[in-house]
Amino acid sequence: MPPQFSSKSYWNTRFTDSPTSFDWLLPASALDSILRTTLASRPDPAPKILHIGCGTSWLSFHLRAHVAQPSQVLNLDFSETAIALGRAKEADLYPEEQQHHEPDALSSAEAWQQHEGRDETLSPQDGGAMGWATADLLSFSSLIDAVGGTTTTPQFSVILDKSTSDAVACAESIPAADVLLGMDAVQLDAEAYARVLELRDHQESVRKRGGGELLDPMVVLALHLAAVTVAGGTWIAVSHSRERFWFLEGGTDPRMDGSDGAREGVGRPSGLDPKRFWRVERKEALDASESDERSNGAVRRPRIQHWLYVLVRSNMSLP
Repeated sequence: MPPQFSSKSYWNTRFTDSPTSFDWLLPASALDSILRTTLASRPDPAPKILHIGCGTSWLSFHLRAHVAQPSQVLNLDFSETAIALGRAKEADLYPEEQQHHEPDALSSAEAWQQHEGRDETLSPQDGGAMGWATADLLSFSSLIDAVGGTTTTPQFSVILDKSTSDAVACAESIPAADVLLGMDAVQLDAEAYARVLELRDHQESVRKRGGGELLDPMVVLALHLAAVTVAGGTWIAVSHSRERFWFLEGGTDPRMDGSDGAREGVGRPSGLDPKRFWRVERKEALDASESDERSNGAVRRPRIQHWLYVLVRSNMSLP
């Protein structure tokens, strides 16, 4: 049976059994150049970074070198175990900062909320630690609770995603009714709100059919992240797939089966079209290994590539 990458229990078990640091696809330093360029281009003096699916990656700690204050970084993960490990590791690596930011005194979300609304740059004494919180990225309320914000106050200038999208893509398709009801429906546009009323009435039948108005989990992730990203913000993603953002590139739904299965995008309300909120600005292949390496001194190893995506948030409003 293949790993259940969309399961919280899988990740909790994995991080409990293997608590040592691990970086998916590429080392943390591989994103230095794009991070420097992206952060330097931001008009805000202290841009906030949302690191989704942080796991036990060294990337979380690597990000501290890219910001003036650690509190500009919020690390999220599906697994409570990963968040506990990350918070503990930061306390071990930077003990002098813990006197200014006791991890047990406030939840990450509460600490983040206290930081919100402050115009002044934090002093080193206030900088404290990074934020750490558990979130289910496919649950709108879970994401909003984790970032300590509201649906109407986008906070983050940069979303960082190193193979988290790959794990999210393994999840089941999600009924559009659930997505709309999970978001603040009264703040959707008129077309979307009218549609949510109709979908609400048929929610159970949609689930039972296993088809109809179903959304690819990556579409749902894009919608949820759009709600917490400022206009002009950047989503930097590294994936093993060259078609991870097919829905933004005019590609074909990989879940289409020609039957009554998932028919992503059919009759989708305009409020649920991710192309309103994101565009692919850059896409390039990244070599994961040297193509001239040899195995057993004779056989050339296959060339392995991952994909870098840079997405830009539009100024279109979301709930």
